[in-house]
Amino acid sequence: MAARQMTDDRLAPLSSIKAPTLVIHGTEDPLRPLPHGQALAEQISHARLKVIPGMGHSLLSPGLPRRIGEIILEHTASP
Repeated sequence: MAARQMTDDRLAPLSSIKAPTLVIHGTEDPLRPLPHGQALAEQISHARLKVIPGMGHSLLSPGLPRRIGEIILEHTASP
């Protein structure tokens, strides 16, 4: 339901995000193609974009959840 409702807090500009941000996006996402992830990262100051070759819109590929977890751990360990 949260994804379907546009509340005031969801309408805030992405540029207002100040937290270190990591955008993870796959090259094979049929719902949100790669340019969507690139545009998202560009709107957030100092965001880092990590592109996963072959990843689609889900995390169901073997080994992918672990890989995503490692990417997140690496991001959170960075100063």
